[in-house]
Amino acid sequence: METLADLVAAGRNRDGAFLDIPGRQTAYSHREFCTNVWKAASLLGQYGAHPGGEVAVAVGPKAPPAVEPAGTGHAAEGTAADRGAGRIDAADPLLAILGGTLRGAMVSTTPTSPVAARVLVCPTAWREDLETTAACSKLVYGATAGESHDGDGSTSAPDFDRERWSESPVEPPERVTGGLAAIRGSEAVFSHADLLAAAAAAIDRYGIDDASRVGVRADLRRPGVLAAGVLAPLRAGATVVPVDPTGGFGEAGPTVTFEGRSAGGDWAGNAPDARAGEETHPAPTLDALLDESEP
Repeated sequence: METLADLVAAGRNRDGAFLDIPGRQTAYSHREFCTNVWKAASLLGQYGAHPGGEVAVAVGPKAPPAVEPAGTGHAAEGTAADRGAGRIDAADPLLAILGGTLRGAMVSTTPTSPVAARVLVCPTAWREDLETTAACSKLVYGATAGESHDGDGSTSAPDFDRERWSESPVEPPERVTGGLAAIRGSEAVFSHADLLAAAAAAIDRYGIDDASRVGVRADLRRPGVLAAGVLAPLRAGATVVPVDPTGGFGEAGPTVTFEGRSAGGDWAGNAPDARAGEETHPAPTLDALLDESEP
């Protein structure tokens, strides 16, 4: 396994639960999730994602929280994009991140205005906060009827979820290599090989296997959280359980949880008590995981 494309192709051969989002009726299976990554890649290609280009993904919930997480006692400040950054309550941002890398593009998880990438994927509520250059197309997710349209009925931004469903689930034709840049975080760029090595290190370090339920209460814009909390479970056949800082995991909790800070508040400080059998760990950095992967 040399690239994220290999990881996604392998995931299509698994039927177990992969992404169990609280509030969603059923979990995404590995096969369903990876099939939708292919669809996302196809859609992003239609909007110009290509090898050597850049795709920007603003990682956040479909609806930003109106207040800070429980326990902070004050209203959230700043724009919608300042609240809930790094949290997810849908698969869309993960599909966009992986779909962009499968097209050979470098994906920025911390875009700032004006976004100069070839395409930006963001929550509908953030579309006015993130300005783009003339060459950048904007796709939104989380829109309900009428939300993605201007007052005169014209579409202001295509709906990422709706347009993705119309795409064929075909593996992208681009030939990506392990050394190709895949993710750009706030401080560094990491290749496909870096992310896979970090995911393998997380599997070994935290004992993640196909029976694990991996809770993520940390900022998914950070490459280390993405590697340990998403890519490692995808590689091991485990289940990812994103969590809102104000709530729990429902009936089936995690066996291992990564905790850390987000722009929306200190999740670890507001976390519910760990369940019996649940291990909690500070969210790792990608550099730390790569250090452990070295012989």
